[in-house]
Amino acid sequence: MSMIVIAIPAAGLQESEVGRVRDLLRERPGPCQVYLEVTQPSAFRATLKAGAALKVSPSRDLTVALEDLLGKGAVRFR
Repeated sequence: MSMIVIAIPAAGLQESEVGRVRDLLRERPGPCQVYLEVTQPSAFRATLKAGAALKVSPSRDLTVALEDLLGKGAVRFR
């Protein structure tokens, strides 16, 4: 696994949710590049690469924590 793709709701996130996502990622440093994917069905999909300082260690714990915040299926590893 060399990357994690995190789906962000097209409606966006509250500031507190953005901070929580950032904290979850920072608490789990590792080799896996982070990408944020924003999709508006039938309109657009934008994928943003996070800075190199925000690489993470892939884990079930991280997946569960992010999906609790963003919804089931919001996290994909590649």
